[in-house]
Formats: sequence, structure tokens, C-alpha cells
Amino acid sequence: MRFVFIVLTTVSLFCTCKEASKETTLVFKPLQAAQFNFSADNSFVPPNDDRWEQRRIIHDSCMGESFAANAIFMKTKDTFNIGCIVNMQTLKVVRDLDIKMLPQNSLSSVIGFFTAPCYQKMQIDIPAAKFMNLRVSFVADGATDAINRELTDIFNHANSVGLETGSWLNFDLKDGIANVLDTTNNRELLAYKEALTDTANMVLVRSSAMTDISLFLNPEKISAGLLNVLRQKPLATLNGSALKAKLFLIGEGTVKVQLNGFFQVVGQFMQVSAEQQ
Repeated sequence: MRFVFIVLTTVSLFCTCKEASKETTLVFKPLQAAQFNFSADNSFVPPNDDRWEQRRIIHDSCMGESFAANAIFMKTKDTFNIGCIVNMQTLKVVRDLDIKMLPQNSLSSVIGFFTAPCYQKMQIDIPAAKFMNLRVSFVADGATDAINRELTDIFNHANSVGLETGSWLNFDLKDGIANVLDTTNNRELLAYKEALTDTANMVLVRSSAMTDISLFLNPEKISAGLLNVLRQKPLATLNGSALKAKLFLIGEGTVKVQLNGFFQVVGQFMQVSAEQQ
């Protein structure tokens, strides 16, 4: 009887240890855009909006590839960093991935980066304000209130719009992040992993941005006053954003709006869970 008890106890302990020794690994799961709350942040664009198709065409044409984007935004100052964890309901950043905490020999296996110049001029079929997801009013140097209103109206409503961009930049969170987080003892990275696997959160795994945007607006008519202002190549403040623009007159009927900076355009969020192998 005692022998049987010892055997059963040994088997029980063995099974318990075997269960405890099961390893977990991070599993990235695709998300549909409808699964997170666009209304919490008006810089996001809902998935049934025609800006999706316009951005996709331009991105794919310039980069020669596509990815399963489920969020588009026009972030200029408060950009989402690759690997940042975002709450799906508030769309606020919960935690950023601090690359200084990553082992130096793992950086290239965790974050990918690809850039390509794209200086071709393309046509977009929606007004500039809608494409840029900006609600702004122009205040141009040397312009009266009436001319500023006319300029703002052209930006908001002109349907014939040409677009030129500088370089496009793609970032992606690679599979190596799972190995780093599964094996780390670093407190910061363990806290990141905890937030990453919280079912209330999602993580930005792909992000695409462009630099330097020129918009060519072709309104049906331009007043003599606005023509005179544009010939001076003025700077303009865009009230409602942190942007400034350089304005030009092309020919006698095209308004060129030049914006310099870094513009985050499209991204893909996923959810992550820790699952037993």
C-alpha cells in the first residue's frame, strides 16, 4: 500500500511539474477595424470612408507593396510609434516600446525599416482637407480675412487635386519581439509584455508615413486678390493644426500648398495573447 502511495505521489508530482514546465509564447492576432473605437480619436478614419482607397492606392504605388491596414490617420506631432500599445476603446497610448531596453543584438530582428522615394505626381479624387483629415483655416501672410476664407474654401472643397510626396517610410514590428519578451528578465520589458497581452489593448505592428507633401488645388475660379497674394509665395499658418504651409501660384489657376514634415498615414494594429505551446 505504501509503495502504491509513493508511486501515485511520484506520478502526480511528475505530471504537475510537466504542466508547470509548459512554455508560453506570444501569438499575434489580426484585428478588424470595427473592433476598436474610432469615435474616441477623430484623427482616425472609419473603415467605410473613401480616404482608405485613396491612401492605399498612393502607398502601394510608391512602395510597391501593400499590407492589411486597419487604421488610417494623419498624425503629425503625436505620432504612434511602432510597437506602441493602444487601448482599443480610448485609442490612447498605454505604453511605448522603449528600444533602449532591447538587447542590442536583437534590434534588427525586432524592428524593420524600409524607405523609398516617391516623387511622381498623382491625382486624388477627394478634396485635400478630406485626404489629409484636417479641419483648418488658412491665415496667409499679406492676406485679408476674405482671401483667407477663399483659400480655406479651396482647400476644403476643390475636387481636382494633384499630390506629390517625398519619401515614404515603412516600419514593422518583427517576430523577434516574441523571443525577446519570452526570455527577458528586464522589468521594463516584462511590464510592456503585461500590457501587450491585456485583452483591452492592441499594438501597432506596421506603420507607413510620408515626408513633404505638395497639394495642387484646381478650383473653378480664383479671385484677383488671391492671385496677387499667391504670386508673393507667402507662408501660411493652418489654424487647427501645428502645420505651416508655403503657398505658390502655378500658371494662372492652380494653388500649390507645400507642407514639410513627417506625416503618419496608415497602420495596422493587432492583438497579442500569451499561449501555451
